[in-house]
Amino acid sequence: MEGRASHSTPWSIYAGLLATSLFWGANFIIGKYALIGLPPFTVAGGRVLLAVVGTLVWLWLNPGQRTPLRRQDLAVMAALGASGVFGFNALYFMGLQYAPAGEGSLLVAITPVITAILAAILLGEAITVGRVAGVGLSFVGVAIIVEAGAGSGGPAGNRELGIALLLSASLCWGVYSALMRIALRRHSPLAATAYAMVFGALFALPAAGWEVATSGGMAMLRQAPTISWLAVVYAGLAGTVLGFLFWNRGIARLGATRASVFVNVVPVWAVLLGALVLGEQVTIGQAVGGIVVVASVMLANAGSARRKEVSETRMAK
Repeated sequence: MEGRASHSTPWSIYAGLLATSLFWGANFIIGKYALIGLPPFTVAGGRVLLAVVGTLVWLWLNPGQRTPLRRQDLAVMAALGASGVFGFNALYFMGLQYAPAGEGSLLVAITPVITAILAAILLGEAITVGRVAGVGLSFVGVAIIVEAGAGSGGPAGNRELGIALLLSASLCWGVYSALMRIALRRHSPLAATAYAMVFGALFALPAAGWEVATSGGMAMLRQAPTISWLAVVYAGLAGTVLGFLFWNRGIARLGATRASVFVNVVPVWAVLLGALVLGEQVTIGQAVGGIVVVASVMLANAGSARRKEVSETRMAK
């Protein structure tokens, strides 16, 4: 049962959720700095490695959240690692090479809608009118964003490729989010995330090793500027481990439905920071498309939120 916000909810819970949205929004800008001196698989591998260490340490410090990993869990955990840990990060950083950070955040914002589609297909969740309308509206929003930014060319002159890669990253995260619901039937959120990170590292680290070996070897790593390494550390620790810590605390006190409102702030942070730090320009059309995408997410989730509230009310009685 979800928690309920109350007058006694500490301000730190809201501050933590707002900080999480900032961490995740800043990831789009930080990723640009990481890619200055490091190729995408290497950035993804570094981020995943730090996230694995961070989540395992956190799990060790919280024995009450540990759950044993059984043989029948291996397929789901491997799929989680391949999709949400390796697939998402690899495609995400590859896409950021070509698409502007702010625009990328607006495209990735459709992930909850993709999750709703996959949850209906893979898990048999109900297909409501709100979900169908949200899916349709999300496609309209993406079309507006893409059309409004046409001709910009992107940082490396191949914006269309960047868009395709970032949308593929969203698909990977949608698969991860849907499959995570299966993992959470038996594991705590922290344990499931830690196990998924470990399995993801089994894909990400070999890919990073291959990339390093074919891109100049250790000389390439030594020549990478300090700002790129600091960006990788940020993405792995603040953007992943710390963000997950604040996110879990928020869900525990406010419930997933209320906490999810803060996810809609992520593209706002990314667009603002992209303009202030990177000098990116966002057109009125792209802003409108972003608003349409956020509205589609809220519409797709509205039905489940109402059902949860009705369930909580009945249980309270």
